[in-house]
Amino acid sequence: MAKTFRVFATCDIGDAIDLLRQRGYEVEIYPKPDAPPKSLIIEKVKSGVDGLITTLRDSIDAEVFEAGKGKLKVVAQIAVGFDNINRGDANRYKIPFTHTADVLTRPRRSSRSSSWEPWRGNCGRRNT
Repeated sequence: MAKTFRVFATCDIGDAIDLLRQRGYEVEIYPKPDAPPKSLIIEKVKSGVDGLITTLRDSIDAEVFEAGKGKLKVVAQIAVGFDNINRGDANRYKIPFTHTADVLTRPRRSSRSSSWEPWRGNCGRRNT
């Protein structure tokens, strides 16, 4: 039986979560609009998640990579930049990381409205 790829997302990233789940990923989302405490990110990584989905507000460094040693396979950044990810630490622990270069400029097709619109996740926004 194949192992399920576990992912922790530090915020709601919209329709992409549904796509991951449809492809068999087990995805947990931090439910609050503010950034999760670093201690929680470390706890999730220690629990054996395979991937992190982060934003610029999440500090990802040697402490996080050490917690995921032997388990964490990738950090996927939902942002144009990646200044919050310590690249030297990522390289030292051999953990690849990505960023989303066109996340703010390239429109996407919304499955909810059937129209083209810029990406809109719920990171840092309060639902009213």
